[in-house]
Amino acid sequence: MLMVSSNYSPPTTTQVTQLWQFFLLRMLTGIAVGGCFPLVFSLLGDLFPPSRRAAMAAVVLVAVGAGIGGGQVRGGGGGGAAHTQHMAGREGGCGA
Repeated sequence: MLMVSSNYSPPTTTQVTQLWQFFLLRMLTGIAVGGCFPLVFSLLGDLFPPSRRAAMAAVVLVAVGAGIGGGQVRGGGGGGAAHTQHMAGREGGCGA
């Protein structure tokens, strides 16, 4: 809830100064999320009776989709091109 309700950003991503560092952090995030999905659905199987598991899995998948969509909207409107250029280390000009 903290990430949704504030301008929270993990300290590691705010300290990135080079594009390769950001890429590495995104790669590690992808590995962590890839390991998280099987765990979530396994927990759903343990926490809910068989008659409710499909509904709970649907809730999880809708929340994931909403998070992805909301992140893209926030990322596209939050910093804009100036932020993207800064993260890529191209403050000085067009593709140079």
